[in-house]
Amino acid sequence: MIWEFLSTFFIPAYILPAPSVIFYQFFTYEAMWYHFSYTLYIVLVGFVLAVVGGLMLGILISHSAHLQRGLSPILSGFWATPKSAFAPLFIVWFGYGDMASIFVVFLMAFFPLLENTMAGMRATEPELIALMRSLRANQYQILEKVRIPKAMPYIFSGLKIAAPLTVIGAVVAEFISGYRGLGYIVLHAQTFVKIPLTFAAILAMLIIGLCLYGAIALVERRLLPWVRRSRSV
Repeated sequence: MIWEFLSTFFIPAYILPAPSVIFYQFFTYEAMWYHFSYTLYIVLVGFVLAVVGGLMLGILISHSAHLQRGLSPILSGFWATPKSAFAPLFIVWFGYGDMASIFVVFLMAFFPLLENTMAGMRATEPELIALMRSLRANQYQILEKVRIPKAMPYIFSGLKIAAPLTVIGAVVAEFISGYRGLGYIVLHAQTFVKIPLTFAAILAMLIIGLCLYGAIALVERRLLPWVRRSRSV
């Protein structure tokens, strides 16, 4: 491997350690699993809350023209604001605990899910809704049989966008709180110039992000097989 060869013979380890050194540090650092599991916990809790909140609010707003007009400017403003800027506020409000980190992850994942859910709900053709109404379907039946299935590809796109953002949110919160998690490992490694440990923490973040993204993609393939076939055509 080119990276391994260059890092072994030409590039100092304190600049770019070899992959073998990074993997060794990843598996031998005693506290790695503790910090890894904490970041994973924060990511999953914040992500689940964002999924529930984003889907419910997206569906609710899509059903009310008044809510769309009233909330769209506010949501657009929050969407454009860097979510990491809220991390210090959450720590002041909730203290150096799990809640502040979970709220940062929630914000990072919430808005992509909300925007994609609303876009998916708007994607239903008016002709389908008119057809369902001609069959005497009520609003709940139209939502269940037409609008939600039509929005599912958009929702899964939002989930796949939000998945890596949750890891970013968790690490940003850990940078500020600075007492546990993979973000803490990075700060600790930089303080003591442990570059291989820094890369090992980044590898752990990559594993969490890829596993979460892969799980979402797997569920999408199982629930929406026609989407995969249409993309391959």
